[in-house]
Amino acid sequence: MRHFGFGGAQETEMTRDRSRRADVRVKFPSVESRSEGETEIIARFLAAQVYGGLTVILSGALGAGKTALVRGIAEALGASGVKSPTFAIESRHRLPEKEFELVHADLYRLGSVPACSDEALQMEELVSGKGASLLLVEWGERWENPPLTDRWDVAVSMPEDVRDGGTSVRVLDFAAWGMKALEKLSAAYSALLGDAGAGRCR
Repeated sequence: MRHFGFGGAQETEMTRDRSRRADVRVKFPSVESRSEGETEIIARFLAAQVYGGLTVILSGALGAGKTALVRGIAEALGASGVKSPTFAIESRHRLPEKEFELVHADLYRLGSVPACSDEALQMEELVSGKGASLLLVEWGERWENPPLTDRWDVAVSMPEDVRDGGTSVRVLDFAAWGMKALEKLSAAYSALLGDAGAGRCR
């Protein structure tokens, strides 16, 4: 039996920006992971629903588990050797059974990524038009104006007051922007919830 824990009810809220089209943001209940292995299991459920043109914004402190989640998604899609980019802000990975590539970006070395900066325009181009990539962005909160559709937000945290056998529990909070992203994340979440069975609720 899985030991994923689930939080409270969904919240739906409208997000509006006068300079860009409005879209819907839906937040999902929190999920607890008690080990890197469980985080990789969560990643596999997410990987089953990703698509070209999707941006996944990953946020969290150093050591929270963002890279483990990226690695789990990538390996489930058939990519190997995925780690945080060192010198460039991004690395690209071909996916043997997909028509899109995976791009892994890490914004840690950048204080911020303003709208219309070279880095922002490059990332926007990656998820636009024919042949759009799957874009996974660590430290994505530094991107000041990310897409308002076809986007998942994944915040990973390690609450100091939540311990299990001396191991920090990772808490993952999910949100989807746009209808396709919402449908895909809902499917991943439902599958994860079903796999958790009678797992502990928060």
